[in-house]
Amino acid sequence: MCKIMNPKSASTLVWAAALVTILGLSVMSPGVQFLSCLVAAVLAVVPTLFSAKKTRVAGGIMLAIALAFAYHGYPAFKKEGEDYRKQVEARSAQSPAQQQPIKY
Repeated sequence: MCKIMNPKSASTLVWAAALVTILGLSVMSPGVQFLSCLVAAVLAVVPTLFSAKKTRVAGGIMLAIALAFAYHGYPAFKKEGEDYRKQVEARSAQSPAQQQPIKY
């Protein structure tokens, strides 16, 4: 049988996972949303596996929520990456005289 972790640490990890999920979903970038959900899932795994029953259930629920949001946000994350790649390829295909100067 595995050791049960400190209840305060387990609770803190569950709350941190919830906070990371909420903060990530408040950002408009699909990439940040997807990555924050993955971070929240990693934070929720430890209490789900190694804590007492009450915190284990809360960690499992938080893990399921984070994974559901990550699964839902993956297509937008992938599209954002493809759009960026196309933009870079189109820009690199132009001659240096045709490129717009970078404004600071």
